[in-house]
Amino acid sequence: MRFLRYVLTLLLLIPVTASADLISGLWGLGSYNMPRSSGNTGGPGGGGGLTFEFRGKTLGFETGVLYQGQVLNGSNLQYLNVPLALRYWWSTGLTASFGGYFKYLINPMPSVDSSDYGARVTLGYDWPMGQQKEISFAVECGYQFSLSSPKVGVQQDQVFFLIGFRFGRSTTPINRSDPLPSLPYTPAN
Repeated sequence: MRFLRYVLTLLLLIPVTASADLISGLWGLGSYNMPRSSGNTGGPGGGGGLTFEFRGKTLGFETGVLYQGQVLNGSNLQYLNVPLALRYWWSTGLTASFGGYFKYLINPMPSVDSSDYGARVTLGYDWPMGQQKEISFAVECGYQFSLSSPKVGVQQDQVFFLIGFRFGRSTTPINRSDPLPSLPYTPAN
């Protein structure tokens, strides 16, 4: 129930950011699954997907769909992961987000719950590209902390790494179209 209130609160932010720019992202994903109970083993996984962010000058609301492969006790699990997060942008291209996620297991297994939810935090950097700076190369790393109480299986946390591109008007709040500041000119004697 707490998670539902959390999601509804984040969804209420959409009208607040309705006049904001829409930034979309295309990502590749690498992750490492870490079960919280002893006797269970995790492993590396991969995936990718799309994100969408409604962003004002420095604050945005992000969601999307990511395919996420994970390993638990030698089994390959395949999830659709829906992040819901607030993202803050510094003028340097540095970005951080905090929010939640909901995952749905695509390949059901009797020993694993079909869904999971929890908290998510990321830290990343964007490099604007091109004349208009409407594309940026982006790298992010993050951590997902499961808050669900599994009926079967175990709670699973993940460390993940995203690499990809963001598309949209002004992909970073850096205004690189301004001329570089010039040093004061003093003529030589």
